[in-house]
Amino acid sequence: MIDLHAPNLTKFEFDDHPMQTVLTQSSKLSEAIFVSNLRVLDGYDDVLDYIFTELPTALPHVHTLLLLLTVNQVERFSNTHDCFMTLRHLNMNLDIFLGPYDDSWVMGFVNLLELAPLLEELELHMDHDRFCSENPRTVLATQGPPHRHLKSVYMSGFCDVLGLAELALYILRNATVLQRMVVDPVAGMMDNALIERFCSVSNGGSSEDIVFPTDGTRKYVSKKRMFAKNNLDKEEFCRVLTIL
Repeated sequence: MIDLHAPNLTKFEFDDHPMQTVLTQSSKLSEAIFVSNLRVLDGYDDVLDYIFTELPTALPHVHTLLLLLTVNQVERFSNTHDCFMTLRHLNMNLDIFLGPYDDSWVMGFVNLLELAPLLEELELHMDHDRFCSENPRTVLATQGPPHRHLKSVYMSGFCDVLGLAELALYILRNATVLQRMVVDPVAGMMDNALIERFCSVSNGGSSEDIVFPTDGTRKYVSKKRMFAKNNLDKEEFCRVLTIL
C-alpha cells in the first residue's frame, strides 16, 4: 500500500503493480496517468480488478485523467460505483489488439462517463491501422443516461470494432450540451503493444504519437470513413459532428 501525504502534489503517474494507492490528502492533484503495463499479458486481468473499482476513491481531486487500457479492462468499470466528482478531461488510449469479440466493454465506458458527471472533454484514441470488415453490420446506439456537461469529443483510429459506433451514437444522442465531436478514421495511436506514451489532441495541439497510415494500411481508410458516414452522418448531428 502507498499512502501519500503530499498536499502540494499536482501530478501523479501510476503503473499497475498490484498495490493500493491513497491520495486523499493531495487536494491540489490535477492530473493523473494510469498505464496498464500488464495488459499485453494473458491471465493478469483479475489482479487489476481492485484498481478499476477503487480508482475514483484514490484520485478524489483529479481534473485530468489519462488511461492506457484494453477494451476488456474498460469493461471492469461496470463494477465501479464511486464518482470522479472533479474530473473535467478524460483521455483514453484504447488498445484493441486483442479484440473485442463483442460490445460488452461499451457499458463499462458508459458507466465511466456516468461516474464523471462534470466531464467536459473526452478523447478516445485507438490503433490507427485496424482493418475494416467487408461485411456491414447494423449499428444501434448504446443505451444509457444523459450527460449534461460533455462539450467536446475526439475519436481517432475510428473503425468498425464492435461497440465503437454504438458508443459514438450514444454520445451524440445523450450529451445534451455537446458542441463538437470529431471522428477520425485516418490517424490514431501507435500500434506497438508496449507503448506507454499517450496520443493527445487537447488544447488544439497535435502529438507525435498520433500517426497516419502507411501505404500498406491506407486502403482501409476509405472503408473506415464510409463506415463512419453510413452510421453517424445524420442530419440531426450535422452541427456538431465532423468526420475526417
